[in-house]
Amino acid sequence: MRQTAIITALVLACTAGAATIEEGRTALRQGHPDQAETMLREVCMAEPENAEAHEMLAKSLASMQKHGEATTAIDRAAELGLAEDRVHAARALNALEMRDLESLATHAAAALEANPENADALRYRGMLATQRKDFAAGVENLEKSLEFDGEHPYTHYYLGLAYNGVKRPDKMIEHLRTFVTLAPAAPESDKVRSLMRGFR
Repeated sequence: MRQTAIITALVLACTAGAATIEEGRTALRQGHPDQAETMLREVCMAEPENAEAHEMLAKSLASMQKHGEATTAIDRAAELGLAEDRVHAARALNALEMRDLESLATHAAAALEANPENADALRYRGMLATQRKDFAAGVENLEKSLEFDGEHPYTHYYLGLAYNGVKRPDKMIEHLRTFVTLAPAAPESDKVRSLMRGFR
């Protein structure tokens, strides 16, 4: 009994500081892909067969402009059985960060064909539409993304931009305020706060 307790204590001591996928995901959603990358590399080393860990690592790498490494991580996640829609969504993000808008559109469409409720793919497609100044399509896709993941800070951020494009300052402020609430330390938050002060 005593030996079991000692072993349990040792295991807990060794794992207490270990990073988790959820911590990496949170860091990424908060706009800190560098922190997410560090955490998720640790997870991938500890759990090399975990497809989700490689998927989230790929997203952090894409956001850090490490596109070759991101592609490798996505390929590994696919080999480990990650769902098709999530593979395409991760590839869409990598394409977005590379400014390869054609590839982004292709992979976002493939992700949504496999799973129409993929919130990431809907967000990326909304971002693409907004960048192309098709603000109405941006609003449509981003609002749809919120139906499946209402707490993603950057969906609200880009919805604010899209609503500004369709001349809805009330909705712009609503979503930018939500962005700052959800991600108060994100790199864009101070700029957003300054913008909102101009609308008081």
